[in-house]
Amino acid sequence: MTDNHFIDFGISIYTGLEQSLEDNLSSISLASKLGAKYLFTSLHIPEANDGAMRAELCNVMGAAHANGLTVIGDVTPDTIDDNHFIDIARLDDGFTCPDIASLCASASFRRISINASSVNEDLLRELKSCGADFSRIIAVHNFYPRENTGLDDNFFIAQNSLLSRYGIKIGAFIPSMSHPRGPLRCGLPTLESHRHQSVDCCARLMAALGIDLVIIGDPMPSEDEIKSLSKVEKDTVIIKATLLTKSEPIKKLLAHTFTSRPDTARDVTRASESRLIVRNERIDIPPENTIERKRGAITLDNNNYPRYTGELEIIKNPLKSDERVNVVAEIPEDEMSMIDLIEPRKRFRFIF
Repeated sequence: MTDNHFIDFGISIYTGLEQSLEDNLSSISLASKLGAKYLFTSLHIPEANDGAMRAELCNVMGAAHANGLTVIGDVTPDTIDDNHFIDIARLDDGFTCPDIASLCASASFRRISINASSVNEDLLRELKSCGADFSRIIAVHNFYPRENTGLDDNFFIAQNSLLSRYGIKIGAFIPSMSHPRGPLRCGLPTLESHRHQSVDCCARLMAALGIDLVIIGDPMPSEDEIKSLSKVEKDTVIIKATLLTKSEPIKKLLAHTFTSRPDTARDVTRASESRLIVRNERIDIPPENTIERKRGAITLDNNNYPRYTGELEIIKNPLKSDERVNVVAEIPEDEMSMIDLIEPRKRFRFIF
């Protein structure tokens, strides 16, 4: 996975299903042009036409490599020797820790991926004792075609915390609303809470949680979906909001990326930089919209709040109105969950 300002992302291609070879090749070309770095595929789909799948695979994988995409593919102990087109082998059930350590040491694949959704600390400790090269291991979560079977958010966070302690980069899947994969057509998310959400919203949440690689699980995502994914920054909570202020200097201020203070307040999330920006840029903040502050309100202390003028806050718990505090924007209901992802020292910004 590359180290840049934006999250790494990829698409999925499944040969032998309803998409034609031309559709798949077009999807690869589009994704590559829009910044995708990875392609995921699986040869273990019961609904796939095995003959068509094998016949198209060489062309599709050749196009992926020609477009600079790294191919991640599910493998089993029975198929691992046949998948020479794969760059990163995502290991299905049946591989022992000595098997994994041996694969890490071989030149067969660029990297090995373990299953982030089912790994536990005992397995990671055993891999260590077997001498596995952790610099060649990543972990990619499952996706879940059946409704109500996707991962719980808290379990997902706990799994990622475990993997991060071992220095392992993490990948996860999000659904596409464009061409949900059959036969269920209910999306292919890692998290159940993402099943009916947009690519944009899912990707921003994954980035906020520190995920290194986001893959659209369903085939043939739309151009708009891929574009929205290409603009998501790493380790940043990006929140859609609605502007309420008419002040152009304040609108410019709100376009900054902020960092939450290290000392967490009970009722508000506080930006570390806003007061300094206001002083340095000599932004005038007269009283405006000094209304009741509901959860999700974005506020700015005005000129009547000595010393705190320019203090930017996101309201976590409702507060009464204060003539010294302007409500300059608000976060809509469907974005409220993003507020809770702003941990101490976490970067955050708004999009309007």
